[in-house]
Amino acid sequence: MTGGRQLAVVIMAAGKGKRMRDDLPKVLHEFGGKPMILWVVSLAEALQAKPVILVVGYQADRIKAALAGHDLQYVLQADPQGTAHAVRQAAPLLEGFAGDVAVLSGDVPAIALETLTGLVAKHRATGAAATLLAAETPDPAGYGRVITSAGGHLLKVVEDRDATPQEQAVKLVNTGVYVFKAEALLSSLALVNNDNKQNEYYLPDTLYILQERNRTVAVEKTADYRRVFGVNTKDELRKLHAEVFA
Repeated sequence: MTGGRQLAVVIMAAGKGKRMRDDLPKVLHEFGGKPMILWVVSLAEALQAKPVILVVGYQADRIKAALAGHDLQYVLQADPQGTAHAVRQAAPLLEGFAGDVAVLSGDVPAIALETLTGLVAKHRATGAAATLLAAETPDPAGYGRVITSAGGHLLKVVEDRDATPQEQAVKLVNTGVYVFKAEALLSSLALVNNDNKQNEYYLPDTLYILQERNRTVAVEKTADYRRVFGVNTKDELRKLHAEVFA
């Protein structure tokens, strides 16, 4: 599906997943009979992506063992400092790569291949430097709202607690899934800082950096909101399993 243009995938899989309340890395919890991370790796393979880079940290060797036999490259995020920090660990493996880079999370096992192919297609059709996957959800509380122009370009992502009443009424939210032109990702990652309350490096900051450089940031919308958000607890995992495999 790459249409002559190369596609790489970076999968964030370094977190312990404290809210799962056990010692198993979150991405190794089973969904539909196999580890969550294996579903995401299979999606990357179905996209014919190369390279596929996993950012690992907590119990990295256990994750690698679960994925033995797959053509993957690994980078270590030994001291997690946010999503941009995670992707930055993969930057050396992307130097000189001239295609597009999709950023996925290892705890989003149910996202449909058609959703990702639509995201890549939108990214390439618009010529955007970056494209954000947003979801229409009936209950957006707690999620960052995605505010777009009439033409569908991103105006801003505003956190729930910072949103005005008008913005809180917006049901389009950030899923944390992106596609970037490789050069746009690498150049903007280098400029992300941790000047925030959590002292972390946030990947959405790359979008604002690109916009400040007058680069286009596009938004692809999906109505399949149940399948595009990360799993944080065992209860969420059970609910997702029931919805997908009912």
